[in-house]
Amino acid sequence: MFKETPILKLAKHCSCFPGYQLKMVLASLVEENTDGQLWTAPQSQGRCLQLLWDQGNNVFYFAGEPITTEVTTELAALLRGEIRNRAAEAGLSWFKVCLLPRWDEKVLDDLFPEINLKQVNKLLFGFEALQPYPVKPPEVEGIEFALIDRAFLERNDLENLNSVREEIDWMWSGSGRNRSQEFGVAAVADNRVICWCTAEYVSQNMCGIGIETLPEYEKRGVATATTVRFVERCLKRKLKPFWECDRENIGSVRVAEKVGFRLLEERIFHAGKFS
Repeated sequence: MFKETPILKLAKHCSCFPGYQLKMVLASLVEENTDGQLWTAPQSQGRCLQLLWDQGNNVFYFAGEPITTEVTTELAALLRGEIRNRAAEAGLSWFKVCLLPRWDEKVLDDLFPEINLKQVNKLLFGFEALQPYPVKPPEVEGIEFALIDRAFLERNDLENLNSVREEIDWMWSGSGRNRSQEFGVAAVADNRVICWCTAEYVSQNMCGIGIETLPEYEKRGVATATTVRFVERCLKRKLKPFWECDRENIGSVRVAEKVGFRLLEERIFHAGKFS
């Protein structure tokens, strides 16, 4: 039977969640910088099934031994009932699913009946150089770059700043926000935040990167220049930066490569929406 387990005990199950991307996610969850929940179900011979709900990017990870029909039914009921209700209360209707090794994709039809799941291929890049590659200045007059810290978030003279606040509130746990002094780097022009590069899945020595650029400022070097400054900040704080994006997002892939990130792994997710 699946039982909700305190997220701090996730450290005991880390070996069940392999890969660079999950190492980053789990570290942030254990240090309580990202919200999440864990359910476990003991099996025979000391084995265990795990359902990890990463509420930062709203992803369900399924780990452990292959499951029986009986356990599949129980897990489907948990997803359809308690978890779906919690997701609705938190405004997390869109979700992704990741089946870890030894799980067959056929089980998705049983776990998420009547939900049309779409396959999404995610790339994870890591930064392993001593410094970012040199890049051209952005093609935007009067552009300035600012550290996203508490003082920046409290400003009331910039358009789009609320979008930055919402991104941080979405990805960070309440306790994580209270402890952190820095959240990223923003590009500002014409009294508007035109690009924001924010910290996600932060732990003692790792940091994921989230980035958003206003459409009218895309393909003008803004995202690349902002990322360079954020990577420099991570390196100064001895944090290893990671960059995650869809394989089809060519623009994001190019930004990562221009700055000096190296592809580490590709992982398959399935995306859907609770009704």
